[in-house]
Amino acid sequence: DVNKTKAFEWYEKSANLGCCNAMYNVGACYKSGSGVAKDLNKAREWFTKSTAQGDTDAQTRLDELNAQ
Repeated sequence: DVNKTKAFEWYEKSANLGCCNAMYNVGACYKSGSGVAKDLNKAREWFTKSTAQGDTDAQTRLDELNAQ
């Protein structure tokens, strides 16, 4: 889906500029394979970055991934 791919690209750009919410969204995209190939290692990486900035939702997703 072109829209999901575009959304991922914008999330990634924002995440690389330090936006915590975008970091979470990039992780979520990698976790679900929305707009990008599914990659749980990259999902963990982005959720970890978002968690480091205080995002508790990212910590929850990270815990879920690590429990798998």
